[in-house]
Amino acid sequence: MGFKKLSEQGNTEESFINSARGETSTNIVLKKAKKNKPFTINFTEDELNEIRLEAQKLKMNVSQYMRFKIFNT
Repeated sequence: MGFKKLSEQGNTEESFINSARGETSTNIVLKKAKKNKPFTINFTEDELNEIRLEAQKLKMNVSQYMRFKIFNT
């Protein structure tokens, strides 16, 4: 008894084994876009304090909070 060699198996079995090797999922891993483009905006002291408070309530930093407010409203 022992292992059969692939060449001794039928053609359909060999093609099945060959097609089953490696990663077969079609999921594509997307790279995170690099956030390297700065944008400057001016706030009053009160506005900035309000933004910081709201960000803190949501456990976000100010940048995360601003992106959230801009893109999710």
